[in-house]
Amino acid sequence: MSDIIAVSFNEAMREKNIFLALFQNDPLAQEDFFSYLPEDLQKILRDFAKENFRGEEGETKSLWLGGKIRERIVLFGLGEREKFTMRKLPLVARRMAQYAKRERIASFATALVPLDGADHGRIAKIYAENALMAEFEYVTYKTPPREGWPKIQKITLSVCEKKDLFSAIKGAREGMAIGEETNGCRDLANTPGSDMTPKKLADAARKIARRTGMSVKI
Repeated sequence: MSDIIAVSFNEAMREKNIFLALFQNDPLAQEDFFSYLPEDLQKILRDFAKENFRGEEGETKSLWLGGKIRERIVLFGLGEREKFTMRKLPLVARRMAQYAKRERIASFATALVPLDGADHGRIAKIYAENALMAEFEYVTYKTPPREGWPKIQKITLSVCEKKDLFSAIKGAREGMAIGEETNGCRDLANTPGSDMTPKKLADAARKIARRTGMSVKI
């Protein structure tokens, strides 16, 4: 399962793959995370976005760099800022996770989408929960490909202000817990009845209880 952490913008810059979610018609310079990129890379990205990216909802464009320090920067369109609500946030997390998995990107960093009236903890929680659920695939009875199943090892969420970091860390952990347990239930639900014996189901319940700190006798 993916490890989802929350860090400062400076720390997030260590990642080779950067995912940026941008609103339609908003200049790149308005994105706080953008200003932390090296100046030469800022120019390359500005020129690329000017020619290839509009920020429309559902739009995705990738700038391949192929270097040792930075592999690629991927731009995800959010549509118009005025029409973006908290209900659309899960879709952003899912799009990023699905893109990374499809492209076999093992780790990436992204900035939390700023939303008026929503604290960073809540945003991080929603992001982590939905990224994990989007990554889920039931492959127990499938033959693995020669190169193995695509897997996201780490997602780095980042915040600009240090005062928001603790809340983001707490939210990411809560979201991971929900996402992992949801995926665990999906594993159980997808297991054929011929294999899911009462004993196996009871054993799974015990493991969940121990992991979540519950006291149960089965």
